[in-house]
Order: sequence, then structure tokens, then C-alpha cells
Amino acid sequence: MVVPVGSDEEGLFLAGLLSSAPARYFMLSYTVSTQISTHVLEHVAIPTYVPTVDPAHAGIVAASNRARGACARGDSLALAAAEAELDEHARVLWGLSLAELTVIQRALRDLKNTLAKTAAEGEDDDS
Repeated sequence: MVVPVGSDEEGLFLAGLLSSAPARYFMLSYTVSTQISTHVLEHVAIPTYVPTVDPAHAGIVAASNRARGACARGDSLALAAAEAELDEHARVLWGLSLAELTVIQRALRDLKNTLAKTAAEGEDDDS
């Protein structure tokens, strides 16, 4: 997905929100993973990036930047920590309770496992 943004920070903000568990769950629930396009932005409430108005915006940028660095280094522990921080900032931004976020995170894990199992079964059918 390519989306024009006005700054590196705005790009990190958008990437961070789209990488959060609530956004990933929504996208995996309703799109074909190889065909995610910008139309997703019509269905996910991504606010305008204004870090001076909402401190969660700056937190999302910082966590997104840490996630990017961790991914580049292959540091799975740091990546997991940054993703957890992104989930927390997204939770606050979107007004979700801790219980709601926990349900979303579990549902995302279950959905990813189901999709992986389906993909593996499809590969077995191809052989």
C-alpha cells in the first residue's frame, strides 16, 4: 500500500496505526492479504496527524520508529515490545478498553493461525 504523506513522522504515524492489532485484525478479517489497498483507509478511522494536539500521536510515531529499527536489525524482542506499545497507543486513540484490546489481540492470533493453517492446507493440495 502506498499512501502520500507530508512528513516522515506522518508516515510513521500511519504505519504505526496500520500495524496495530486493531487495524491488522480488521484488515485480515476483510481483505485478501495479497491485495490490501488504500481503500482500507476508508474503513479504518485514521485521524489527521497532529502531534501537538494529541500526545498519543507522538507516542505512535516513536513506537513505530522503534518497530522499524527492530525489524531492520532482526530484533524480535524489541519488535514485540514496540508492537505492544503501538497497540496501547492505538487503544487510547480509538477509545478501546484494555479488555477490548485483549479480545482483539487474541482474535488476531486466532485469525492468523487459521489463515496459516488454510495456506498450508492449500500448499498440500498443490503437491
